Amino acid sequence: MNFYEKKEIAEQMSIVECCSLLGFELVYRSNRYKHPGWNGLSISSDGNAFTDFAKSCEIEGGGSVRFIQWYYSVVKKEKEELTYGKAIDEMVKLKGYDIETPLQKQSPSIPVSFKQNTIKNRGIHAKKNIERQPLVMPSKNENHRRVFAYLTKTRKIDPDIVQWFLQQHLLYESKDKLKNKEVEVHNCVFVNMDYEGNVVGASLRGTMSDRSFKGSIGNDTDYGFVIKGNNHRIRIFESVIDLMSRKTLLKKNYPRKYQNTMDDTWMSLNGLKDLKLYKYLENHPDIKEIIFSVDNDPLDQYGRKPGPDFCEKCKDIIQQNYPSKYSFFKDMPRFKKDWNEELVEIDKFNQLDYQQEVIQEKQSIVLK
Repeated sequence: MNFYEKKEIAEQMSIVECCSLLGFELVYRSNRYKHPGWNGLSISSDGNAFTDFAKSCEIEGGGSVRFIQWYYSVVKKEKEELTYGKAIDEMVKLKGYDIETPLQKQSPSIPVSFKQNTIKNRGIHAKKNIERQPLVMPSKNENHRRVFAYLTKTRKIDPDIVQWFLQQHLLYESKDKLKNKEVEVHNCVFVNMDYEGNVVGASLRGTMSDRSFKGSIGNDTDYGFVIKGNNHRIRIFESVIDLMSRKTLLKKNYPRKYQNTMDDTWMSLNGLKDLKLYKYLENHPDIKEIIFSVDNDPLDQYGRKPGPDFCEKCKDIIQQNYPSKYSFFKDMPRFKKDWNEELVEIDKFNQLDYQQEVIQEKQSIVLK
């Protein structure tokens, strides 16, 4: 069974289902799941997030994979922390699969502990296979005035960078009408293509400052937004606007270093959708260096830092599949959560003495 198949199986499992398969008793009360013997453990009502308020180990919260890591560390008292990849293996085995056998040659055998489940499957939501409809891209407006104004005035992105995106047909302004209304909608349409250059989808962003809109159409699972480079380096972002913001900061403050990044591959995942990155690496074996430029998120209520945690998770998975092939670095905003917030803040205060380190490539990601 390959990694992607194992990952898909694991991602369909909630924490509640994992507990059921482990024989780890849960009680549902006050819109939360609790364990009688672990007062500090709290699992959300949808079964997809947990918090360890007792701080029994370094893993204080997260999703189902992090829970398995917590379980093996705290409950089973394993001396070595389970890596992300090995945690997925354990989840797949819990589900009844043989990880050494191709998926198409087996069907899961349900463990006894699942049959003895005393919880009424609350919070367990399996993903449904949705048949993809033919791609219909948003209609193009006759000009790009709203998109250009929004990106340069509101988002403070360099006009030349915006113009280049438009000229390369990576971006355009849509013109649609809301259903049952005569109101026109003008969105930024960032075009996603497959490895042969065929349009497969797009991420959308509203252009109204007082009304936020985000969306996506087409295949948002396999392909990200990519500016293909000519060297061995790839830069990973959560959104195209953050990608454009990083380019603007480099161009504005360090033009020579900006020129040095022109041959890099720049990629937006439209979120923290790591499967897009893995597939891109598989199809582009020339890549040797990965720079994560995702959000520098603070600690959330479940003990997670989504952006930084994503970097470590990806590194773990990639190294497990390709030992010693890649070098990993972080290039994350230091003053704000994401690159556009940082750009807007710098523009707002006109910080000519901006001291942000442009390429923090000496700061390697170190897993604990």
